[in-house]
Amino acid sequence: FLNCSSVETLDVSNWNTANSTTMYGMFLGCRKVSVLNVKNFNTSKVKNFVGGNPDWDGLFTGCTLLKSLDLSGWDITGATDIRNMFRLCESLEYLNISTWNGSNIQKTRNMFSGCKSLLTLDMSSFDFSSLTDYGAMFYGITSDGTIYVKDDNSKTFVNKLNSNVNCVIKNA
Repeated sequence: FLNCSSVETLDVSNWNTANSTTMYGMFLGCRKVSVLNVKNFNTSKVKNFVGGNPDWDGLFTGCTLLKSLDLSGWDITGATDIRNMFRLCESLEYLNISTWNGSNIQKTRNMFSGCKSLLTLDMSSFDFSSLTDYGAMFYGITSDGTIYVKDDNSKTFVNKLNSNVNCVIKNA
């Protein structure tokens, strides 16, 4: 679907992705897609969510009209690099990655950069301790948005990167 220019609604939730090891750029530049269902993707074997140009090639980079995305069923434990994954998803208001552990993730640079409409981001299971490359991870998220995290260390980390964001410890 790279740079698809006419698709507005896409339901690929029933695709068999059980043997996929890479997904970088799959929806890169799908500027007109406003509804995307990938909820049932099996990502347990995916090692690579970033392409040949790690400064740009994120999975959903440039999906400027996408409003909501539920990736809570995705297993990202095998991945180490998720840079730019949602970069420039300017209309994205709701993103559920509440089950993502992230303990093996090292690179998240620009992950949410330009997500200026993001109202709810649940990262309450995410472990930030292994990150080594995380610059501009939350760049562009405004005070209207809320990021849910699991503990004080996570809250401190998020606020260090973006002091304007409303960061809340979930179930606190």
